[in-house]
Amino acid sequence: MRRLVAAISALLVISGCTGLYDPPHRPVPDLWDGKRQVGNVAGTHRVYPGTRHVGDVVQDLQWGPERTGTIAERVELKTLFGHTIIIPKGAKAWATNLGFESSTSFISDVDPVEWCVLLPEGADGKGGGSQTVCAFYESPDRALYILDTRHGGYLFNPDLGSPWGTPGPVPRIEEGPVDFGFTVHNETRIREISPTQIRVEALLNNGTNSIVVGKYVWQLDGKRQKSFSGSPRGYVITAFPDSQSVEIRMNGT
Repeated sequence: MRRLVAAISALLVISGCTGLYDPPHRPVPDLWDGKRQVGNVAGTHRVYPGTRHVGDVVQDLQWGPERTGTIAERVELKTLFGHTIIIPKGAKAWATNLGFESSTSFISDVDPVEWCVLLPEGADGKGGGSQTVCAFYESPDRALYILDTRHGGYLFNPDLGSPWGTPGPVPRIEEGPVDFGFTVHNETRIREISPTQIRVEALLNNGTNSIVVGKYVWQLDGKRQKSFSGSPRGYVITAFPDSQSVEIRMNGT
């Protein structure tokens, strides 16, 4: 059932302000509490058996937020530098936890959810690539908005840099299912192969663009193999002597 949490009813334009995130010290409304996980979706693990080469994906999972919603009322802000941030009514949002409550001098035992909003036409609504802005709850009548200044990211993975942002009203959000129009996958891709190890990278990919979020090393045994167990079932990866490809074989085949 959808929940509508309202903290302010009128459109408010804040001009030329900036501030450091001040986490709340009292319990927060339900919308700003509870689940905030963004990660792998259970039951979506896929492995790609057969011959795979450097640059190929060997496994993936769907990746995304547990909680989503839509903006119920337009918010317009002016940053300290005179830039406009427009969050239109109907914009799609998701809940996450960015952890800034412990990165300021205002340490708090309360750790609210942050709601991030996808702006496909950019922060000013004029195009030029999508952007993300995240709202941090501070009090019943104030939130801090921090913009990911990068363009073109649809990856539920904002890079906000620091806990400084533009103050404004607490956004009204209708929580419920949202179709973002894309699916993000957490992929494992081969970077380099040697007789003793395989170097891989984890990346988030929405089919249009991707971002690397981790790099790892798989150590091989004397048979140039590494075994994996778990969902959906285990598999064995074997490096070929040419150090350019591997074979993936599912257990039981």
